[in-house]
Amino acid sequence: MKTLYEVLGVSRQATQPEIEQAYKVTLAALAIEPATLTVEERDIREKVIREAYAILSSSHRRSAYDEKLRHKSRPTEPVISSPPLPWKKIVATLVLVVGCLYVYQVQADKAEAELAALEAKRAEAEADRAEQLALAEQARLERQKLQEKRAIQVKQDQEIAQVRRDERIRQERIQKMDAQATQEKASATR
Repeated sequence: MKTLYEVLGVSRQATQPEIEQAYKVTLAALAIEPATLTVEERDIREKVIREAYAILSSSHRRSAYDEKLRHKSRPTEPVISSPPLPWKKIVATLVLVVGCLYVYQVQADKAEAELAALEAKRAEAEADRAEQLALAEQARLERQKLQEKRAIQVKQDQEIAQVRRDERIRQERIQKMDAQATQEKASATR
């Protein structure tokens, strides 16, 4: 187990300015460390560095910590640090693959929905066009019926006019004949 001095990389006899300088250097080194650390590991290390600085920068807290170190027996066994387990990379890769598959599925669903919407719009447009054609055909048929009615009406009007002319001519002939008969009677009586 590391001591707070080891965390900051200073000796137990380090002065206050040396501790402050080591704190800044250690934080900077953590910031540029390779991306092998996870976010949680970085956060934990940063908290440990900040706590070490907080204790060692206060003279009262530092003396209490030094007293604790004198009474504490250090283990004789060396601490073996193990490299990060590869399963983290495997899990990260699996998460990435699952995320990609999810994004692909979402995009495929979205494309399918857009295609269905386009088909629906096309069907709606075709239905509108068919309705417009039906309305145009209905209007054409109505115009044709109206023209036929007008033609029949014109023919009837012509026939009525012809009948009236014929009647007028017959009336005129009857009047001529009556006038002639009256003249003949008048000439016969004379």
